[in-house]
Amino acid sequence: MIINTMIVSVYERTREIGIAKAVGASQTDIIRIFLSECIIIGILGGLLGDLFGIIFSVMIDKIGKPLLVMQLDISEIEHLTAINMEILIAGFLISLVISIISGLYPAWRASKLDPVKALRQL
Repeated sequence: MIINTMIVSVYERTREIGIAKAVGASQTDIIRIFLSECIIIGILGGLLGDLFGIIFSVMIDKIGKPLLVMQLDISEIEHLTAINMEILIAGFLISLVISIISGLYPAWRASKLDPVKALRQL
């Protein structure tokens, strides 16, 4: 999904990339721009994923615990779910790494655009 978004972004911003390269932006500058966007997407995705995971875990604990206690006729269960910080951090880091890897090809492709052809397009 991220790679598709970034490829479309390169296509839609071809003219802007051409202008940036025409006024002196290097290939490295263009790569940095696109990888920065991927990093932001990865950070936001990782944080939102962790947040939703915590919310759903708490909801399952609050709603599921009374139902399970009632259905199994047991006195009390401490917790159905556990929030593990190592798993939250790993999920965040995996999200970040995947978004960076997904952004490498579109960033490289954007950096290789010929400024003259990019300015003629669209």
